[in-house]
Amino acid sequence: MDEALRKEYEEWVEKVQRELVDHKEWVEQYGNYAKNMMEHKDLFIKARKTFHVYKPLHAYLTIGNVKDKHVNFDLRYLGQSVGTIKVGARKRKPRLSVNETQANNSERFNYRLGIIENKSWSTSELAKAFRTFYKNEAVGSPRQEEHMVESALFSELEKTKSVNKTLCGIQPVSYANSRIHMKTSLKASDAKKNVIEQSKTGGETDILCRRNIKLGESRFVVIEVKDENKKNESFDDTMKQAISYAVFISELIHSNAGKDWMKIWGMENQIKENYIIDCVVAMPKGATEPSYAGEKIEIPGIGDKLELHYMKIKDYDSENVEFESSFDNK
Repeated sequence: MDEALRKEYEEWVEKVQRELVDHKEWVEQYGNYAKNMMEHKDLFIKARKTFHVYKPLHAYLTIGNVKDKHVNFDLRYLGQSVGTIKVGARKRKPRLSVNETQANNSERFNYRLGIIENKSWSTSELAKAFRTFYKNEAVGSPRQEEHMVESALFSELEKTKSVNKTLCGIQPVSYANSRIHMKTSLKASDAKKNVIEQSKTGGETDILCRRNIKLGESRFVVIEVKDENKKNESFDDTMKQAISYAVFISELIHSNAGKDWMKIWGMENQIKENYIIDCVVAMPKGATEPSYAGEKIEIPGIGDKLELHYMKIKDYDSENVEFESSFDNK
């Protein structure tokens, strides 16, 4: 990585950190998220055990929406939302709903079951038809190809055996045995334009993982996924998005709620100082090449570092991804 790009990334780290330090409304917001998630985790785990979802469907949760006693799981096919399972807090009976938007967007898969309103996941004929459709009959691609690439990479990284797994020693962070998107207070989609925004809705990491470094030591991996590799959305440009979310994770670790978040992420036994977070851009091989391969950038004042990596995607289907990465050189 040349010095000009390093300086650009260092300045971006400082800009993101300054935004988070100067506008700290997020601290209370994410402290409350952690409190709610800690309080209701058992409820969500029990709710998740009431139903089974088989590939190619997957159940998701969004961190930040896990609160109160409303236990809703987003069902996705190739990364696209196609239905919702709601589990009652008392009776714990899973029920399927498909709203108008989900039904209309799913027509691209030849979906013809229409809107479904609160039908029993286990006994309803309509729910059975829904499962059969996505298992045996659905065709085509999602509205956004990027969602399919992201879902496939989730599946690849979730593999627990080294056989046919491209990169070993890494697993996505989950909550209540479900896939999650880690919410952040930052919206970094315009990072290429040097624009960073903070709001209550914020943004989300595409995939947040844990990676084993050695016995007793793991680190976070923040992955930003793209479905195309083109000159106006390159490896180097996209890295600024990954950096943004990684800086947020670092600040969150060192906030008053950091202890709770580390426990939620399954990282409570890791060091809290001089921490390293891997920032990764995952995109297909194409017009651009990454300028980084494991270089480190320090976050000022904290002592944490970001290690910059790439995943060059060679091929993928709904449940598998082949890629080469800079982790191969570590």
